[in-house]
Amino acid sequence: FFDLPHSMAYLPIAINLKERVCLIIGGGRLAERKAQVLLGCGSRIRLIAPDPVPTLAQALAKSKGCEVLQREFVIDDLDAPDIHLVLLTTESERWGLQVSERAQQHRLPVYIADNPALSTFTFPEVIDRSPVQYTVSVAGGPPPPGRYIPGKMGGTVPPAPGAP
Repeated sequence: FFDLPHSMAYLPIAINLKERVCLIIGGGRLAERKAQVLLGCGSRIRLIAPDPVPTLAQALAKSKGCEVLQREFVIDDLDAPDIHLVLLTTESERWGLQVSERAQQHRLPVYIADNPALSTFTFPEVIDRSPVQYTVSVAGGPPPPGRYIPGKMGGTVPPAPGAP
């Protein structure tokens, strides 16, 4: 139909998660970084982790509509009808496939941090020049290049329109 030079592995889209529950499984530094981004777009976060890093637990405790469940994850946690997005942020061969399959059964977008093949979306790095946002993803590749590129680009991306 169109004469395209190549095909994209992922469609770059933006999703409105304001006031929507996003389930994060795992409570380490990666969960903290992802929670920060989700909170920035107004998401309500449900974190399930037996021992989340204190800064994450404290930030979520102070955030409207968020909850911290300090316990082990069980697969039936994915059956809650209010969940809109799922992130597995632990390195867990035990849970990756099960979380991916159950989330997809519920037609939920799912991100498995240590196994992009089980994910239905990538979690891009963001350069925020509100109201303009630039995202950089590596189409399921390893995360370091995704974090490297915005760091190098950040100084070259113009400020928001109308900014001094």
